[in-house]
Amino acid sequence: MVYGQRVTKVQREAVNRALRHMTLPGTWAIRWSGGKNWLCDPCNLLSMRIAYPWHEDHFKPGGHIYEMVERAKHYRDGTPLERLTMDIEDAKGRCDFEQKYLGAKSPESIEHLRQLKEQR
Repeated sequence: MVYGQRVTKVQREAVNRALRHMTLPGTWAIRWSGGKNWLCDPCNLLSMRIAYPWHEDHFKPGGHIYEMVERAKHYRDGTPLERLTMDIEDAKGRCDFEQKYLGAKSPESIEHLRQLKEQR
């Protein structure tokens, strides 16, 4: 996101709030990188390269961003069951992260995982 020379925190927050409530087209999403919100298409490597100005190796096969893009395309093109399975994997990952770094899984994360498993 490009700001002018003198942008106040209130103005930045107003833009961030508006972006959070927007319905974006297709697979477009808002990503946080480098202390800024970026509008990008997670299924497009070039779009992700702009949002994540990281080392070139991250954009080659096997790199972190390359793998993120491939996963996003798999999710976009997947069947409802494949998407649900990926959502469950993400929810499990969130619970594992909370357990490892916060010492306990949050009730919200546990409930979200339970609801996803119930859908399957």
